[in-house]
Amino acid sequence: MTSLAAFPSLCPCRLYRRPTTGLFRPSVACLVASLSSLSGGQGSKVPRRRSRRSDGAGKSMEDSVKRKLEQFYEGSDGPPLRVLPIGGLGEIGMNCMLVGNYDRYILIDAGIMFPDYDELGVQKIIPDTTFIKRWSHKIEAVVITHGHEDHIGALPWVIPALDQRTPIFASSFTLELIKKRLKEFGIFPTSRFKVFKCKKKFLAGPFEVEPIRVTHSIPDCCGLVLRCSDGIIFHTGDWKIDETPLDGKVFDREALEELSKEGVTLVGFLWTNTYFVICSTFYFFAPLRRYTTSSNLLLGFRMIIGYAHWITLL
Repeated sequence: MTSLAAFPSLCPCRLYRRPTTGLFRPSVACLVASLSSLSGGQGSKVPRRRSRRSDGAGKSMEDSVKRKLEQFYEGSDGPPLRVLPIGGLGEIGMNCMLVGNYDRYILIDAGIMFPDYDELGVQKIIPDTTFIKRWSHKIEAVVITHGHEDHIGALPWVIPALDQRTPIFASSFTLELIKKRLKEFGIFPTSRFKVFKCKKKFLAGPFEVEPIRVTHSIPDCCGLVLRCSDGIIFHTGDWKIDETPLDGKVFDREALEELSKEGVTLVGFLWTNTYFVICSTFYFFAPLRRYTTSSNLLLGFRMIIGYAHWITLL
């Protein structure tokens, strides 16, 4: 049986808890920011959000996080398949996640989060780039699912934190959006850009990656099938089933049917502007090997006005 490890937002950065009301439960968000934009200095234009916890409690939490990282994510003694969310859990935006096979990782997406109404003066909220830099020797590739800002907007900060040889994979349309964004910051890593096409497999870090066409509110969106000797991970990216997309590229159901026959170890569903009430701080991963090896079963989850509805496609 394949062993898995997945933890919500275990990056060693300052945490704060965003207030919520009604059906929406509190969720933990990770922030990395600088006060230089307020003081007139150089550097990131992202002001630092003060933790609502005491400094002592924050320090204890960071120490605890570091111990967990060393226990579960470093070395070859832990689970072979590893999922480390850096942002995007229980929050809208800042999608950024490490997926690895032992100590070899790829980074999926690097987005920003837009400030909420109670975050006056904050321009952008980005993932913890200090943590990404700390693990840059383990991150062998960046793979982008689509071109929305909550998936590519943090690249101007993330790319400088990575090794200079780390390739960046994206579809052609998404890559043009990335180039435009990076040009605004004077970043031109053109030799590192790699274009992928749906259904065309390529190697990224420890995985053989196969992009699958999904539909969303922007062209050229892809889900990612990640294959390695220890299992298969399917990351959907943002998606909806649109039978009449404007670009004519429909959701690839046939690819999912073929994938179900192959047998999937881990499935990650991603959606925008919804909250997972049952487990609001944990990314929805379901081990499906016992289902997909025996029948064509795809389990999905969506939220409508705070109520959970399971979708079962047989």
